[in-house]
Amino acid sequence: MLCLADGETALEDSLRDAFPHALFVNDFAHASDHLHDCCLALGLEQPTAEKEYRLCRGLLYRIGAESAVRRLRRLYQKELDAAPKALTDLLYLDKRKDNMRYGWFRKHGYYIGSGHVEAAVRVLIVRRCKQAGMHWRHANAVFMAAIHARYRSHRKAA
Repeated sequence: MLCLADGETALEDSLRDAFPHALFVNDFAHASDHLHDCCLALGLEQPTAEKEYRLCRGLLYRIGAESAVRRLRRLYQKELDAAPKALTDLLYLDKRKDNMRYGWFRKHGYYIGSGHVEAAVRVLIVRRCKQAGMHWRHANAVFMAAIHARYRSHRKAA
């Protein structure tokens, strides 16, 4: 099982409790946003910051967060020490680097982005709930989604 999320610690902890053998991946777009914010907060000139971001984003995509974090620490440690916002974004990536091994995930056929999941939710759940004449209470829609997920995963009832 693959759990793909935005990196929220509380969400990951609850998912790890429910699915201890699952593989956890942080959404690549979310990680890229933190990397971009980090590069911009370093205090570099705009073209230099954008160039560094593109290079580090390539490392993030091909290898993972660990390589991008290592590069930024090696080249910009003084700037990181002087910019708390940049350091916060870098620590976000460093803390979750095990969930951001994107090269390995892609090599083994795992998704690294949540776009396909969001599209599936839109198709399978939202369209079903918005059919003509249907009115749903929030709790009932959640229960129907759980039943639908169990059915689609081909799991027997507990």
